[in-house]
Amino acid sequence: MLTQFTKFALTGLVNTLIDFGVFNFLVYLTGAQSPLGIGLINTLAVSLAMCNSFILNQNWTFPTSPDRKGQITRFITASLIGIAINSSTVALITALPILISQSPYLFLNGAKIMGAILSITWNFLTYRHWVFANREARTIFQPAGYQPGMVSIIIPAYNEEHRLPQRLRQLAPALLEHFLLEIVVVDDGSQDRTREIVEELTQQYPFIRYLQHKTNQGKGAAVRTGMCHAAGEYLIFTDADATFTPEHIIRLAKKLLQGDAAVIACRQGAVGKRVAGESLGRFLQGKAFNLLVQILLLPGIKDTQCGLKGFNQQVAAQIFPRQRIRGFAFDVELLALIKSLKLPTAQIAVTAKDCPGSTVHRILAPLTMARDILRIRLALFLNLYGLPDMVSLPKRLIPAGSLFILALLVRIPWLWEIPRYIDELKEVQLAYQIYQGQVLPLHNTAHDIGALHNYILAGIFKLAGVSVYWPRLYVAITSALTVVLFYYIAKKMFGHWVGMVAALLLLGNGMHILVTHMAWSNCTTPFFFCLAWLALGQAEEKKSGAWLILSGILWALTLQTHASAIIYVLAVSIYVLRPYFRCQTAIKTRYYWAAVICFLTAYSNMIYYNIVSRGGSLAWLRYKGYALEKDPGLMSYLKNTQNMFIDLVRSVSSTYAHQDIPWHYLGYPWFTLALLLLLLGAYRAFKSKKHLPLYILAASFLVLPWINARYSFFLSTRYIMPVILCALLMISLGLVHSCRQIYEFMGNKRNLTIPAYAALLLLVVVQIIPFYSYCAQKAGTNQSNRLALQVFQKAMELSDRRSTLVVLDKNLMLENDPLPYLLTIAEQPYLVSNTDLLVFSSSGAPALPADYQGKKVVGIVSASNYKTLKSQLSPQGIEAFSCQLTLHPTDKGERKVYVLDLGCSE
Repeated sequence: MLTQFTKFALTGLVNTLIDFGVFNFLVYLTGAQSPLGIGLINTLAVSLAMCNSFILNQNWTFPTSPDRKGQITRFITASLIGIAINSSTVALITALPILISQSPYLFLNGAKIMGAILSITWNFLTYRHWVFANREARTIFQPAGYQPGMVSIIIPAYNEEHRLPQRLRQLAPALLEHFLLEIVVVDDGSQDRTREIVEELTQQYPFIRYLQHKTNQGKGAAVRTGMCHAAGEYLIFTDADATFTPEHIIRLAKKLLQGDAAVIACRQGAVGKRVAGESLGRFLQGKAFNLLVQILLLPGIKDTQCGLKGFNQQVAAQIFPRQRIRGFAFDVELLALIKSLKLPTAQIAVTAKDCPGSTVHRILAPLTMARDILRIRLALFLNLYGLPDMVSLPKRLIPAGSLFILALLVRIPWLWEIPRYIDELKEVQLAYQIYQGQVLPLHNTAHDIGALHNYILAGIFKLAGVSVYWPRLYVAITSALTVVLFYYIAKKMFGHWVGMVAALLLLGNGMHILVTHMAWSNCTTPFFFCLAWLALGQAEEKKSGAWLILSGILWALTLQTHASAIIYVLAVSIYVLRPYFRCQTAIKTRYYWAAVICFLTAYSNMIYYNIVSRGGSLAWLRYKGYALEKDPGLMSYLKNTQNMFIDLVRSVSSTYAHQDIPWHYLGYPWFTLALLLLLLGAYRAFKSKKHLPLYILAASFLVLPWINARYSFFLSTRYIMPVILCALLMISLGLVHSCRQIYEFMGNKRNLTIPAYAALLLLVVVQIIPFYSYCAQKAGTNQSNRLALQVFQKAMELSDRRSTLVVLDKNLMLENDPLPYLLTIAEQPYLVSNTDLLVFSSSGAPALPADYQGKKVVGIVSASNYKTLKSQLSPQGIEAFSCQLTLHPTDKGERKVYVLDLGCSE
């Protein structure tokens, strides 16, 4: 692999020279500056480099594959994804606002380097394991001396001169009485007299064969060598010590002779231990390792490391040529392969005993085995074993990667401009204080929300540096990941097409885009909600208690992001505790208790806060009187339910127009279509017994309208976004079901495929266009972010950071006053004051109080105060930005904000 990577790196160097050379030449030649133009030029440059890459990689880096059929198709597929990763990274980075003045070419090439790192990693893995993978025929598993009916016993040996002679003398006569026999001893590079001893015994027992590794390769490699060279129809491997008696081996062999394809022994000893005489340390070590194996790979198998296993020749021919692990974890790998290939397996219980003389290191071996378990898990995920029924990695990543990239790209425009900054900056400031080590809060700025969001932002500040641009970008990324998670949720429940339709509807949903254009904690609720839902789905599908515990943790994290998630937690609790769920999954009661404990632990910060504050979260609700129903009752509930339902259907259908009379919405085709598909999908989900989204929808409408009176389209979506996800899932189910009915009615005509794809694309575009139109309309009217960010960016360009003082005019009017927050997060010293503070000396320098003397001064002042300063300023020290802003429909007018380089104070 190292040699291949070196060749790949050299090939990549040539590709990089072509890539960067063409990129910089075309940027210089065309003068392109827009993200779209730069992305197109980058795509051309990368494409030329990829052509060179195919030639060199096929003929030099990976020349060992004799089967070149389909290589071009695989190369194009993998390379297109690599190009998409590269170009999307470059376009995304160049779309980010630049906080400090940089050379354009330096910044662009920095973006190129980041894109290259990500795409190179992707390309090497896919080229090595998929595009140019060695597809030679697997090891021929029937050697020339193959004998039907023979039982071959494989014994790996490493420095076994003391234990092996007695073991062979014990097994040879005892086993020979029962079946046609050969014993294959594989010497794994022993440095003692193992070889001489075995060769002496072959004189007495001719059916003993000796194979040798020149160097020590590991027990797994020794067993594989023995299996590949054995002549028997039934193949059994066992240890060189006396842990397993001849009777154990005879019992296992008879199971194979009776027709079982694979048989594994499971150890059981006295007082609950696996092996009689086993030490407590080794017993605990084994239990911990087995727990790891059960969680990651093989749930239900209590003893994967038993050194006595047997296979018929057909099963061995399928698993041993695929074996990759050479160490002691090879047993787990074999069982994982058997499970993945869906081969039948029988188990027999054996009473084993611990034997002294093992050469296994008590500390290093478990660590190595744990590492190998992770390698097996990764190899299965990447399908490096070439399993026939498993989808290859590129095919797995194509839908997920494509959805993520598309979702992120449609969320980037206007990300930092619309909507304008409001109290989300308070949450960002709290994250900054955590980053500074000033506070360690239990809750968010709102006392009914956990501080999870703030700690995540603080971690981002720690890793990527402090910037006001990271919070919204983080939320946008979680939004794009939500689309991917939603695809897998819908796919698991109702199939691929429902998953794809649901993901595309969410991808272009204007409500979801707008909600995730803000850095509030509850804007990440859909992401954690989908994570928890997916984990619960895994628990139900795999009947796994471990997944149930994980889902408990994730539901607690969802509740951390917003208190309204308690509705969904209650709905899920009812769903999980139903007798039907418990009978179907057969998950033991202790896992339910463990899930509850993990849930409470993950939410313990808020539980503790409410205990010490005597219900601080409930007391905080009085500050949210504007959103709460002040006169709860049946009539208010019905009214709020109506408003919530209308907002839900408007949100999923992108119906932006408002109507005072509810039934007037039926005049909008998309609204009516969404309503009908929602009802149809709910009916289909009920019929197919996929009830969880229905539970969530029902719980939301039963609870939320009693307490919430604020339904104003955009604002309401922050609270009902998980409900919108469930509604989109029902609409997708109804749409796919309707299309299938039409398809069958039309006689399964293939010419309907293209119109179906076109209609799906139309649905996405129809959602995005209204949202983009909304943003375009608002960009020059009541949004202050563009002006605030322009002013902030210019102030940063003029500033020398800590040696500079920014003086903010207290009469400067920007909605929600974002500049103090922006300057704080940028760690820029500032002072809010009247411009009377700015008194200029005879030399033209600002004269400030003693605390600020010697600092460079940058002033941010309003147009009215600028007039009083203009006569004292030099023309080259003036920078102005203007923007047409509207605070209220009747209050229009142009406001100018001036950013002034005032020099050093005296």
